[in-house]
Amino acid sequence: MANRKIWLGILVMVLVFGMTVVGCDNGSGNSGSDGNDNPFIGTWTGTDVDGDLVTLVCTASTWILTTDYGLNETGTYTYSGNTATIRQGSTTLGTATLSGSTLTVTGSGIPYTPYTLTK
Repeated sequence: MANRKIWLGILVMVLVFGMTVVGCDNGSGNSGSDGNDNPFIGTWTGTDVDGDLVTLVCTASTWILTTDYGLNETGTYTYSGNTATIRQGSTTLGTATLSGSTLTVTGSGIPYTPYTLTK
């Protein structure tokens, strides 16, 4: 558990740095006539594989992940259809797949996945 928290802490720091570097929307985002056709935008909550609470907040191109044990991570993502590719800097951490109202986050670079989240 301690090793997991250390890795999650490192991931949080990298995500915060990534948010600082790429946190601004340049206006070329994925918006439809309603200004928001990106299905990932919003606040998603659920649990990790151990049952710990996970909250994922997605903007047009960035994400912030927090857990009930103090993890805070940030990064960017791109999406095509119902699948988003999650990154920190140039490193791909995993994917988020939307099926109905459920978002499933998996990846070797994301600890304790899969996460099962809903808006």
